[in-house]
This record gives sequence, C-alpha cells and structure tokens, in this order.
Amino acid sequence: MACGTAALHWMAAGFGYEITGSDVVDAYGALADAALATGMERDQLNRRLRDQLAAIPGHSFVATGLAHHWVA
Repeated sequence: MACGTAALHWMAAGFGYEITGSDVVDAYGALADAALATGMERDQLNRRLRDQLAAIPGHSFVATGLAHHWVA
C-alpha cells in the first residue's frame, strides 16, 4: 500500500514525466487491490486518499482522475 500511496502523492505533487489520467487510475487500482487484500474497505481507502491529497496544493489533476471512484 505504501507504494501506491506514494505514487499518487508524487503525481499530485507534480512529479513524473507526462503523467496521464490512465497512470493515476492504474496506481489507484493497484493501491485499491492491496488495500482490499489487507481488509481495508474501499470507503476507508478513499477517505484516506482524499485527506492526503487535500494537503497537497495543485492536487486537482489526481483528484479529477479519481473522482468517479470516490462517488458515495
């Protein structure tokens, strides 16, 4: 889970080369698989990510890419 969380964090912070929405969704998918395998519920994961990304200025690209996963 740490790798997926870090990947989304650094994408949101503007690091990476030509990051696309597909890259964001792929990182989220791997993170969600890992989280679910540990027993974490998807809603809990999404809340954690929203809180983490909210602390990063300019996170909107990643948040926009994940918006449809965060629908309650």
